[in-house]
Amino acid sequence: MKINIKSIRYGAFILTVGNICSQLLGFVYRIALIRLIGSEGMGLFQLIFPF
Repeated sequence: MKINIKSIRYGAFILTVGNICSQLLGFVYRIALIRLIGSEGMGLFQLIFPF
């Protein structure tokens, strides 16, 4: 079975773009959450949901 290098590069590119989009959405979510619940609430949030 021959591995198609073009297909592997395309898949890696799609995964990279998806990861960048996911990180940006998480960043925006965190900024909105901090503005909503404040710094004390964010500290409690990070205690409850460690990543």
